[in-house]
Amino acid sequence: MADSATTLETKIQSIRGKAGAYETATNYEATREQYLGNLSSVESSLGQLARRMEAMEFVASVLTDVLGKSLPMEVEDARRSAVSIADRDKEDFWRLVDEGRTDQYEQKVQQAVSEVNSAKDAIEDELREVESKWTSTIASAREVQNLVGKSKERTRVLNEIHNFVTRRMWDSSNGIPTLSHEWNDLQDDWQRVKIDWDEFQARHELSDETIGILQDLAEGEDAALTRLNDDIAEEILSVEELRNVLKLTI
Repeated sequence: MADSATTLETKIQSIRGKAGAYETATNYEATREQYLGNLSSVESSLGQLARRMEAMEFVASVLTDVLGKSLPMEVEDARRSAVSIADRDKEDFWRLVDEGRTDQYEQKVQQAVSEVNSAKDAIEDELREVESKWTSTIASAREVQNLVGKSKERTRVLNEIHNFVTRRMWDSSNGIPTLSHEWNDLQDDWQRVKIDWDEFQARHELSDETIGILQDLAEGEDAALTRLNDDIAEEILSVEELRNVLKLTI
């Protein structure tokens, strides 16, 4: 169904061809102008639908082919509506004009456009969830870096993932194969350098209370002594990466 936008473009070309044939076959100027005007209006409506389909198919491909996610149910419904609207031969379009039914047809086209727009919005909601998840993960990783020390390679990976989910995957001028290759490479890089609070806590078997204090310290806040009991202090000092970072004063 990813070729549905191409199918619409083919139908538009058929309308143009029929218009040219009529132009050479009639001597009735006024009727010709009216018919050609109506055909042009249908062509314009189908062109709008084709453009919206193209925009929808791009974000759909980002969600599925790049990120490996499933499409919302609305997408298949929108595809079926669009193809149903355009599934006519040249003579069908001509009969619409000849019988004065272009207004009704264009209403159906606009309904299909609305369905495609709704489906595109649903896909973009899914993409925004991906963006939000990674933005949060990156922020967490940067907080840990503030505490245990920064790595140039880790910083590069975090910056590139952030740029990908906030900019590159939204830019339709980027090809899907290129985006897929980039994302796969970034995922490999992330597995190699990843560090966030959940991973840090699991790796060092730290309690939630200890992680809460470390998060405050990473954000530049002081840790209240009332929160530092013997167990928490022992946990913190058991982590080699923290020994030269954490300084407690009485």
